[in-house]
Amino acid sequence: MASAVLMHDLQGLPNFDVSNVTGIASKWKRWRRAFELYATGKGIEDAAQAKALLLHTAGMDVQDIFFTLPEGTGENVYAKALNALDKYFEPQANVPYERSVFRNMAQFSHETVEQYITRLRQRAETCEFGNRDAIDERIRDQIIDKCVRHNLRRKLLEKGRDLTLNHVREIARAMEDSERQATSIESQVPTQGSSVNKCKTKDKDHVKRRHEKIRHIVEQPDQSEEEKAYAFSVNQNSILNDGIVVNVGDVDLNMIIDSGAICNIMGMPLWNSLKENHINCVSSKVDKQLFAYGSQEPLKVAGIFTATVKYKQTVIPDVEFVVLDGKGQALLFRDTALRLGVLQIVSSVSEAVNTDNRTVFDKYPDCFEGVGKLKSFQLEIPIDPDVDPVIQPMRRIPYSLRDKLSKKLDELLDLDIIERVEEPNSWVSPVVCVPKHSGEDIRLCVDMRQANTAVRRVRHLIPTIDELLHEMNSSPADAKVKAVVEAREPRTSAEVRSFLGLVNYSSRFIPDLATIAAPLRQLTLIADASPVGLGAVLVQEQDGEFRVISYASRSLSDTERRYSQTEKEALALVWACERFHVYLYGVEFELLTDHKPLECIYSTKSKVCARIERWVLRMQPYIFKVRYIPGPKNIADTLSRLVKNDFVQKSDDLVDDYVRFVAKEATPIAMTNREIERASENDPELCAVRQCLVNQQWHRVQTVFANKG
Repeated sequence: MASAVLMHDLQGLPNFDVSNVTGIASKWKRWRRAFELYATGKGIEDAAQAKALLLHTAGMDVQDIFFTLPEGTGENVYAKALNALDKYFEPQANVPYERSVFRNMAQFSHETVEQYITRLRQRAETCEFGNRDAIDERIRDQIIDKCVRHNLRRKLLEKGRDLTLNHVREIARAMEDSERQATSIESQVPTQGSSVNKCKTKDKDHVKRRHEKIRHIVEQPDQSEEEKAYAFSVNQNSILNDGIVVNVGDVDLNMIIDSGAICNIMGMPLWNSLKENHINCVSSKVDKQLFAYGSQEPLKVAGIFTATVKYKQTVIPDVEFVVLDGKGQALLFRDTALRLGVLQIVSSVSEAVNTDNRTVFDKYPDCFEGVGKLKSFQLEIPIDPDVDPVIQPMRRIPYSLRDKLSKKLDELLDLDIIERVEEPNSWVSPVVCVPKHSGEDIRLCVDMRQANTAVRRVRHLIPTIDELLHEMNSSPADAKVKAVVEAREPRTSAEVRSFLGLVNYSSRFIPDLATIAAPLRQLTLIADASPVGLGAVLVQEQDGEFRVISYASRSLSDTERRYSQTEKEALALVWACERFHVYLYGVEFELLTDHKPLECIYSTKSKVCARIERWVLRMQPYIFKVRYIPGPKNIADTLSRLVKNDFVQKSDDLVDDYVRFVAKEATPIAMTNREIERASENDPELCAVRQCLVNQQWHRVQTVFANKG
C-alpha cells in the first residue's frame, strides 16, 4: 500500500540544480543519496510512487531531461528511472578536472581534520583513484600537503612510510582535543565579540543557529614575523568606489579587486547588510592576525565566513571572507580574482586581450581572418643613387630543405605576399632557410644587409617614458601620496622591504629617489689581510651605528703567502666581494681597507701588475668605492689573523720542489727527462760531482779536471 507524503514535507529537500555542469556527477550522487534516505524514512515502498516522487523532487529541469532519455534497466520503474538518470549525469564527470579540484582542496581554518577528510572523500568519488586503499593514500597525502597546522604536518611526516589514514585521524584528533582543552583552560576571562550564525535562505525564511561567541585574540606567540600579514591601509576613504558585482552566497555584492590583498576582506556594516539579505554562508570564529602597515597592533577581526562565489558562468564554492570590526569596502584578493577570471597576470601587454568583449571582432570580421596585409597602398622606399647595386650569389639550399622551400614559396605566392620577378634585376639578395622546432616547416628569411645600405633613413623622434608621463600627469595628487608621506619610519627588515615596494610605484615622480633611498639599502664591506689569512665583515648602518650582517675568514694557501702585502690586501677585497656576492651584486656599497694604496689600485686610472689586473677585472660586476680607514678601526683585522693554520711544509720540500721545477722547465721539448738522466749517468764530470757529494772530497775534483784540461 502506497504511503501518503504531504507536500510540506518536501520543502527540506531542494531541487537538483543542473545549470552548473561543473562537478555535476558528484552532485547528483549526493542528491540521490539524500533522496533515497528521505524516501526510506517516509516508508515509500511502491516503485511507481517512488519514481513520481523522485522526478517531482528533482525539479522541472530534471524532468525535461528524463523524458528525452532512453529507458533504463532495472527490476521496476523506479530502478529504471534511476538508471537512466545515472547514465546521463555520471559520464559527464571530467576526471582530470575532478582530480585537479581534489589536489587544490585545502583545509579551512575553522575545519577539523575529520571534516576535511569527509570533503576529500566526497570529491574522490569522481576522481577514479582506484580501490579504497588507493583513495585513503591520496587523502593522507592531501592532508599532509594542505592542512593548516604546521605542527600536525611535522608530526605526520615523522611517521614516514608507516603512516596510514587511520594514524592521521588518531594524531589529528589527539592534537585538536588537546588544543581545545588548553584553549578552554586559558580562556577563563570574559569574552567579547559578536555571535556566529549559520544562515540559510529558503522562500524568505531566515533560519539562524547560534554558535559559540568569537573570543578576542590577545596574542599569538607561535606566529613568526614572516607569518604575519601586513597591509598599508584598510579604510573606507582610501579605496575607489568602482568595482565588479560578485554574487556571494546568493547576494550580489560590489567588490574591489585588490591584487595586493592577502585575503578577501569586508567591514562589519557590509556583513550586517549581507545578513539582512539572507546570505547563504557558514560563519565561525577566527584565529588570524591582520596588520596594517607600520602598526604593531593587529586589526580587529570579528570573524570569518565561507560562501559560494559566482561571477557570470564561474562558480567557486567555499570561498573564505574575513570580517573586520569596523568600516571598509569589500576587497577581492588575488587568488579569488584569478579563479573568477576577473584578473589576468601577463608578461607583456600583447597578452592582455579582452576575450569577453567580442564586439570589435564581430564588427570587422575580415580584419581577423587570414594574413594581415595593407592593401591599396604602395610603399616607396627612398634609395640612395650613389650606392652601387649588389647582386649577391645564391646560397646553396640543403637537399632536405629544398622541397619545403618550394612549398613555402608557393604558399607565399598564393597568399599574395610575394610576387615573381621575371626580368633582370640590379639587386639580388639570397634567402636563408631555418628549420622550425617542429621539423615540418621552415622559416624563410632574406639577407637584406647589402640592400639596406642603399636605404635612406627617415628619422623620427620617439618620446621617452618620462616625457609621456609628464604629459599625462605632471605629478601625483596630494591625496594619493598622503599615506606614503605620513608613514612612520620602518623598524624591521620586513617593513623596509614593504615600504620600498610601495615607494617604487611613485618613483617616476620622486627626484633622486635612488639617492634618497640609498641609506635603506646601503651596505659596507670591511676587509683585511694578514700574513696567514683573510677576513671580512659585512655591516649596515642603522641609527648612526654599524650593525653586523655576516662574518667570513679563510687561511692563505702556500702560493698566496708568498704574495707581497699589497697583493694580499688586494686579494682580500676580491675574495670578500665574491664571498658576499648574494648581498652585494646589483647594489652600490663601500669597501673599507686599512691599506692606503688600494684606493689607487682599484680606481679607473690604475696601472698594476698582471695578477692584480686580473683581480680588478673580477671586480667589474660590482658597484663599489674603496675608502681607507686607520688600522685600529678595521674590525676585520682579528678575523684575518685568528684563522686555523693548517699549512706546514718543511724547507727541504721547498728545495726539492724548486729543483724539480727548474729541471722540468729546462728540458728541451725534443727530449724527455729520461734521456737526460741516461746521458747524465755517462757524463764523467757529473759522475765526479755525484762521488764528491758522497765522500765530500771536492778538492780532488778540481785537481783531476785541472790536470785533464
